[in-house]
Amino acid sequence: MLEFYKNKKVLITGHNGFKGSWLTLILKHLGAKIIGVSLKLDKNHSKKNLINIFKLKNEIREYFIDINDFTKLKKTIIKEQPDIIFHLAAQSLVYEAVKSPLKNYHTNIIGLINVLESLKYTKKTKFVSIITSDKCYVNDEKKNLRESDQLGGDDPYSASKACAEIISKSYFKTYFDKNLNIYTFRGGNVIGGGDFLSTRLVPDLINFVYNNQKLILRNTNSSRPWQNVLDVLFSYLLYSEILYKKNIRFENMNIGPNKSYKVEKILKYFTDHYDLKIKYGIDFNKKDIEKKYLKLNCEKSKKYFNFRRMPFDKSLKKTFHWYDSFFLKENMRIFSINEIIEYINNYIQDK
Repeated sequence: MLEFYKNKKVLITGHNGFKGSWLTLILKHLGAKIIGVSLKLDKNHSKKNLINIFKLKNEIREYFIDINDFTKLKKTIIKEQPDIIFHLAAQSLVYEAVKSPLKNYHTNIIGLINVLESLKYTKKTKFVSIITSDKCYVNDEKKNLRESDQLGGDDPYSASKACAEIISKSYFKTYFDKNLNIYTFRGGNVIGGGDFLSTRLVPDLINFVYNNQKLILRNTNSSRPWQNVLDVLFSYLLYSEILYKKNIRFENMNIGPNKSYKVEKILKYFTDHYDLKIKYGIDFNKKDIEKKYLKLNCEKSKKYFNFRRMPFDKSLKKTFHWYDSFFLKENMRIFSINEIIEYINNYIQDK
């Protein structure tokens, strides 16, 4: 497995985001030819952008396009005729969606439709893997959510992800049931080195240590199915390959551990790692928007392939080690490729 991607032309929307950049680096390591489609970052964000940190700009073909611009997106897909598409581009912050719901719905729904519409004009694309979210379900906080549970969402971000799931299946049934495979992946919360977006737990902790920023948390008792960025990205790659080879035309799948962990466990590891005591404030205006408990049932994925996932403590250790190395100005491309190689050897390859 994974040799499947060698010499394939892979288009990644949102390629310069946190997960998109890591996916780009992984696929380059596997020998794929990358076409990136993303918004152009401003100067402030480009300094801490992983595409730049990984020094990938001269090794991939980039198009700086808003996925809400159907004409430009369609033109790019027609021109490139990719073998595979991973659709990651999205508005990804829950509270940003609350603040700007129109932008959230437009990007997460119309942007997805623009990608799917554009695929009507390519005959070479074998499959498109659409990344949604574990927050796409109606969550009563009483059970581990499985793929057959009701889709929905009480906040704009969650609702937009439920819509993305419904739209993906409707497009497959209506337009692509004979010539294109569509897979949707509902991933749990992701941690790992290189995430610099504010209002996310690990970046806020790192900014507290290295940039002396005030630490504001929402709810330390909240629990999430945290997983390492390499766990989730290799899941996308492996399950997409397996589903395609098995000629499974459409599938949706939870991606994550069966166990969830509280925020306070991450805080404890963080304070032990940096040998410090922290004081933090609670943002009482935000803590009630998100569900307190979110747990996934990921048994469905195991019937296709059951690779070992990185233990949670090890994921935390590697995450904070990545940031320490970054601020020590190490060569983060070499560092991160070594992390990828180690992951493949320890968690994917048969022994």
